[in-house]
Amino acid sequence: MEKCIFFGNLRQLKKNRSFKGYGRIYLGNEFCQRLIPAPAEVKQAVSFAGRRKLRFTLVTPYVTNAGLEKLSAILRALPGKSSIEVVVNDWGVLDLVNREFPRLVPVLGRLLTKQKRSPNLDLLLRRDLVAPGIIPDPNNPSGKYLLLQKKFPPAADFYYQGSNASSVPLLQKFLLSKRIARIELDNLAQGMRLRLPAEGMAASVYLPYVYITTTFFCPTAAAFAQKGCLSRRPACRKQCRQYSFELAHPAFAGRPLYLKGNTQFYRNDRCDRGILKKLGINRIVYAPDLPF
Repeated sequence: MEKCIFFGNLRQLKKNRSFKGYGRIYLGNEFCQRLIPAPAEVKQAVSFAGRRKLRFTLVTPYVTNAGLEKLSAILRALPGKSSIEVVVNDWGVLDLVNREFPRLVPVLGRLLTKQKRSPNLDLLLRRDLVAPGIIPDPNNPSGKYLLLQKKFPPAADFYYQGSNASSVPLLQKFLLSKRIARIELDNLAQGMRLRLPAEGMAASVYLPYVYITTTFFCPTAAAFAQKGCLSRRPACRKQCRQYSFELAHPAFAGRPLYLKGNTQFYRNDRCDRGILKKLGINRIVYAPDLPF
């Protein structure tokens, strides 16, 4: 099982003291084009990895045309090594890589693998609920709350534990035609079921933070703003590099959500590497902090 370590920026990378046990560095951001690193930063990160005999993966977000231009400049600056990967979370970025940078290796990012990421799905799929739709509150054993009218049927398990990219043959055929031989996945609390092709495609899983949802609107950018900031787009001063928020509610069943920048996550540390290997997952991507 290949082990990788994921940093949002060069400062975090240089701050890390030990890379023992890791074979590859991931660098970049999946969720905001304002956080795309400068070409000089990426070149430094590639050199940093090379000096430590580590392979390198650049992580990219969904983008507008302006973001596509920024990424194009970075990709031109990357050395022509076949081991350098580019994680794409935008179909336009995949087209750019294949059209202009065939020496780089595209990887399908977790924003495009289409997993079902609700933090409560593990509870909804349980078969031992006291009554249909009645979920016990783990913080108050005597209290319960209504979540759904009925339980999900067992046949729904695969739908909620799988992903389009890992189970739909037509999509897999398309991805392979676009040089995608690896897909990135989240470590879902409800477990995973994959149907990867027997040959030609592998998968990675990210630990411990599970991406839930993201948006171009960034509530964290309002951290310095005044009243009414949520009624308009606040100015970005990269407040996400300074602040993160923990969100709690009884409906989360004791599992807090984390808001970082424009994106929500939950944490899942449970990981059975034996099961991952059987699913065709041969790489773990570990993020020491929320990936921003």
